[in-house]
Amino acid sequence: MRVWKLSDSSHRVFSGHKASVNNVDFDPAGTLLLTASDDTTARVWDVATGGSKLLIGHTDKVLSSSFSPSGLHAVTAGMDHSARVWSVATGKVLVVLSGHAEQITYVTYSKDGKYVLTASNDATARVWAAPASGNFEIEQPIISAIPPNHSGDCPVTISFFAKITVLSGSGTVVYRFKDSDQRVWQSRELTFDEPATKYVHWYWRITGDYTGYETIEILEPQGIKEQRARFTVKCGVSASPKPESTITPEPTPSPSPAPS
Repeated sequence: MRVWKLSDSSHRVFSGHKASVNNVDFDPAGTLLLTASDDTTARVWDVATGGSKLLIGHTDKVLSSSFSPSGLHAVTAGMDHSARVWSVATGKVLVVLSGHAEQITYVTYSKDGKYVLTASNDATARVWAAPASGNFEIEQPIISAIPPNHSGDCPVTISFFAKITVLSGSGTVVYRFKDSDQRVWQSRELTFDEPATKYVHWYWRITGDYTGYETIEILEPQGIKEQRARFTVKCGVSASPKPESTITPEPTPSPSPAPS
């Protein structure tokens, strides 16, 4: 793929796809490029650095692609009869749009970002409801450590409850937990069909004296400041000073707000 500067006809080459590139689209800010390729992948490119994020999920050639008006999402479609909506920030698929009986040759967003239009070789076009992006707004998360201070027998479990509130729209919140000992855990997704509040849970099992914190980081939507919950453990009996981090298989919503 080549990006040309019209004023002097100079250009830059962006390499990464292993087969023909079928479609190229700029994001609204002009800082990212989206490509669809016969190698069954799409890529989001940083125009300034030339680096790319690989979008993997299609099982056949990807023929068409488009950014959402907000630039937070991208949609791709191809010969596997499906269209896919992606998170630009994480490169993860958010929604698979299935229904066409033949390959999808064209896909795009409506101007307000609420709908996706697909055109197919099955002689039909479809209008799909898209995950809201431009009007998807969330509050800064709140995370609490329970208990924040422990003195007594060890090992002890410190639980963390994080409150995530969507103020408007619908969509997917992508988040992750980070430990004060520099460990970063796998990102998770929380889907909202409407404005609501949900709670997620994390915990550490601490085996010795320790002072630290747990952080919740919102990866999408972007621009949300990460939050920390600090805690201190003082064991009645001396033990290893290094904490043993234990995680739940899946962070789960809590039925009631976390205590302050």
